[in-house]
Amino acid sequence: VLMQHYDLTIAGMTCAHCVRSISSALARVPGLEIEHVAVGHARVRTSTPLADAEGTLRAAIEAAGYTLTAVDVDAVTT
Repeated sequence: VLMQHYDLTIAGMTCAHCVRSISSALARVPGLEIEHVAVGHARVRTSTPLADAEGTLRAAIEAAGYTLTAVDVDAVTT
């Protein structure tokens, strides 16, 4: 199974409330699994390709009031 991992750098996160807000926003993206969310960073994965993954992730983060500043993607076969 091909898993795509996304490392997200997120601006505007400063506290535990921010982490919960981002976690909630990302949890609403269909097919996305959250691996880790911390202040300024999130790591998520999906086994099904997201159409326009960066745009989808950016929209979810911006809807929560934050800014996606960088996305690094790697694919791993499991």
